[in-house]
Amino acid sequence: MKTPNLTGFPSSSNPGWAFGTGTHPTTQVCLELLEGAFDFGQKTKDQNVLSVFSHRSSVIDIGCGSGILTIAARKLGAKNLLGVDIDPEAIDNAHQNAALNGVAGEIEWGVGSVREIQGGQFSFEKADLLLANILAHVIIRLLDQDMAELLNKNGVMILSGILAEQEDSVYAALARHRLEVKDRRQVGDWVGLSARFTE
Repeated sequence: MKTPNLTGFPSSSNPGWAFGTGTHPTTQVCLELLEGAFDFGQKTKDQNVLSVFSHRSSVIDIGCGSGILTIAARKLGAKNLLGVDIDPEAIDNAHQNAALNGVAGEIEWGVGSVREIQGGQFSFEKADLLLANILAHVIIRLLDQDMAELLNKNGVMILSGILAEQEDSVYAALARHRLEVKDRRQVGDWVGLSARFTE
């Protein structure tokens, strides 16, 4: 599967938007894992995985930034998408990028994070695919704030923004919440992980 064409994202020369560009290593590993997840869902005979990726019903992107991952998921076929960020400017930018990429009105965007989703502030509270391209210490904190409760039973969580030296602490946090790493990608010092609930 070819990575979807995405346009209009901020230049990587702008440090304020570094994680939201297609050139940043964290975004690259997330896009690879996202693309691989959709490929896997199309090819597998495992009905549990098919329920996630062939139906492609829902995606939540925590810390969506410029919206690149949410928009990529939409272009890969996901139908119900929510992108949230604690920065209102990021949400404004995500709206603009959705329009530039021809998916305006097809993604729900909002200011918030895990607590706001759990509190019912958005149209759905659980997803088949959960994305978080944020720093490792934030991932760990959100996991300990029950971020995993946003993931459907047979869903997949894709995490990035993790330096290789921080990887063990993220693995430990995932294990505390019954999540097991199923795929791993690395670009330079940056690691991306794909995890699912243990049986």
